Amino acid sequence: RSDKMAALHGIGWVRRGTDICYYQNHVKRRGGYYYTATFTMDFPYSEDTVYIAYCYPYTYTDLQRYLHTLEVDPRRGNRFRR
Repeated sequence: RSDKMAALHGIGWVRRGTDICYYQNHVKRRGGYYYTATFTMDFPYSEDTVYIAYCYPYTYTDLQRYLHTLEVDPRRGNRFRR
């Protein structure tokens, strides 16, 4: 997420990056090995603040909205209870 892109274009979290790779590295830990994630990113704006996440942030509010859509759906609403 780029602060400048959000301010200039109203764009929030987006999928970015190339050469994305996730692999087991050589560093041992109890029960196996650690893993490494690598990627390449371009930063189009200078003097910007950029936030990088492994996945899109998913808030409690996002969850509540999704559960509400399930709840009011006539086909899916009878499959769960809150």
